[in-house]
Amino acid sequence: MTVFVTIISGVATFVLGQILLKLLIEPVHEFRRTVADIALALIEYANIYANPGVAGEEVEKLASVNLRKLSSRLHAQMYLIPCYSLIEPVHEFRRTVADIALALIEYANIYANPGVAGEEVEKLASVNLRKLSSRLHAQMYLIPCYSFTSKVFRLPSGDKVREVASNIIGLSNGLSKSSSDLISANVQRANKIHHLLGIPPS
Repeated sequence: MTVFVTIISGVATFVLGQILLKLLIEPVHEFRRTVADIALALIEYANIYANPGVAGEEVEKLASVNLRKLSSRLHAQMYLIPCYSLIEPVHEFRRTVADIALALIEYANIYANPGVAGEEVEKLASVNLRKLSSRLHAQMYLIPCYSFTSKVFRLPSGDKVREVASNIIGLSNGLSKSSSDLISANVQRANKIHHLLGIPPS
């Protein structure tokens, strides 16, 4: 009986592994290979698309055909990846979190010293922070069943996302010189954003 159970479990594990390989791992690998081929093509054909009409008709036609093939491949392979409509928003959400982490480092000297960097620099930083807040908040709603999906992909809860978005807006409002003590408030907001999104302190 034990031998029979071992054989069945072994076969089941093999079958499930093959299903996972064929339905998910291989399509994702092929998709990434296409992305790499596109990156290569952008470098290879840079002198052609940057100077239209110079390389010659035959070379330009070949480049055009190859770029169209890459476009078709990328589009087709997207449909081979199961639940792509779910995975893509999660990936974009994580990219926004990474951009927020970068912004907290990039603008640290501005929000830690309000009024010192200059009006133009502070305004640009404020606009960029507001954009990040909007993106994060909007992308949460693009992820289907966020309360469940966030647990599966280990994303911050909806309440944490809303709190982060609010703190980023607060940070964007505290970059100009003021009579009140904005330094400690800004640093607290930045630390809270780090904590809520699970970003290691810079």
